[in-house]
Amino acid sequence: MMDIIAQLGIVTPSIRKSGKRNVMNTTVYVIGILLQFTAAIIALLQVRRAPRKLPWLLIALSSLLIVARRAATMGEFMKTGQELAAAEVLTLIVSVFLFLGVILMSRMFQDVRVSEAHFRHLIENNHDIIYTLTADGILTFVSPGWTALLGHPVHQVTGQRFKTFIHPDDRPACNAWLNKVIETGRRQDGLEYRVRHIDGSWYWHTSSAVPLCNAAGAVTGFEGTARDITERKQAEERIGSLLAEKEIILREVHHRIKNNMNTMMSLLSMQAGTMNEPSAVEALKNAGRRMQSMRVLYEKLYHSENLREMTIGDYVPPLVHEIVKMFPAPPFAKIVTEVDDFMLGMKILPPLGIIINEIVTNAMKYAFIGRGEGVITVIASKTDNRATIVIGDDGIGIPHSVDIERSPGFGLALIGMLVTQLDGSVRIERGNGTRFVLEFNV
Repeated sequence: MMDIIAQLGIVTPSIRKSGKRNVMNTTVYVIGILLQFTAAIIALLQVRRAPRKLPWLLIALSSLLIVARRAATMGEFMKTGQELAAAEVLTLIVSVFLFLGVILMSRMFQDVRVSEAHFRHLIENNHDIIYTLTADGILTFVSPGWTALLGHPVHQVTGQRFKTFIHPDDRPACNAWLNKVIETGRRQDGLEYRVRHIDGSWYWHTSSAVPLCNAAGAVTGFEGTARDITERKQAEERIGSLLAEKEIILREVHHRIKNNMNTMMSLLSMQAGTMNEPSAVEALKNAGRRMQSMRVLYEKLYHSENLREMTIGDYVPPLVHEIVKMFPAPPFAKIVTEVDDFMLGMKILPPLGIIINEIVTNAMKYAFIGRGEGVITVIASKTDNRATIVIGDDGIGIPHSVDIERSPGFGLALIGMLVTQLDGSVRIERGNGTRFVLEFNV
């Protein structure tokens, strides 16, 4: 019947509709084959590039099998013009999603490859050493920086114990440092140690490391970086050597100054012994006492490890005792000290010593007239950056007419001049003796 209709050229609406349906079914069928085939080609391309080839290979093979099966049945499908079954529609949907999935995975792997290439470039061109260690201290990876800094080829380093390259004297510190990484579970910095170069020489490195942990949280290894600090260590050694030489020179200078002062004090004493004028003899003795304060300072500095500063407790009490001993008894002076322990530099100590000498000398000469004994008190304290030194006696007291700024005497004038040099202040307090209160910045 259909043949007769076809010969007559009669096309009914049902025939027209059936033809359109066949064209649509064939198109869907072909699209499904093309999508599967395209997915297979993309997967095969990824097999050549991806580090993990098996997933891509399975996708490619499964897609090619589907393409082959559907291509083999395509002729029969077109000939019979059968309706698309639900399975065919589902296969088309799966083909679409498979195609899109392959495209997305391809882009993801491309991004991964770009990222890996970027980090590989950073590692290979980093001047520092990047390394990984097992928990037992075996090197599992070192970057090319190792070869650049230490000369060993990378393949001769990986698989070796880290300590075989470390100076024997530094191995205990390295072990303790790695144990600290394990104990704290955090990054540790600042380890300095020596590493053997391929030529046998030793280079200084500093290292930082973080722990590598498994799923249970146990430390399975370490990952870190090492940097060459040989030039810095050599510079530090040169600086240390220069400082040591400077200390030796300063110590010798202080020693010679002290000896010269002893010589000058002896000459002044000899000269005083040859003179009959009491005022001249006293002037020479005063000069000798002033030099004594300087001699005590340089004596202390000579025996001190620090040649640039000294605690006031190491200088002031011994100085006061030395000054008092230069006066024949009586009077017998008892010395009471309350001195805080703070440092003073060489710009302050010499003038301070002369000031103390003038005040104590004045007390020994005038405060205890008519008495067999007396008390000299020395108090030193520091608040913030301000030092206060109080030197007092329980003697007859200094007259109210005496003023440091307008005194005709050389001693008080010298005190005022040296206090100005210290950028400080001094005042006299009267009552139950005399107190000199000296304040200056430190």
